[in-house]
Amino acid sequence: MTQQFPTARKTNRILEALLSGEHLTVALALQRHGVFALSQECGRLRRLGWQIESRTIETPGAHVSEYWLTCEAIPFCGYC
Repeated sequence: MTQQFPTARKTNRILEALLSGEHLTVALALQRHGVFALSQECGRLRRLGWQIESRTIETPGAHVSEYWLTCEAIPFCGYC
């Protein structure tokens, strides 16, 4: 029997979203993909070699991080 790892599934969902060109914030990742710890997932992907960019954006009442995958990485990923 193969064990399913919830973290790997979450990381894969985030990677698929980033590969499709999405720019994600915590709120969007939670709403669209069921992932709350977006910074941890992006950190995990960076350690795997993905070139994930981030910046802080201002929203009403808060500053949040936005994450996306660099355009250079997408054509060579083997996913597209």
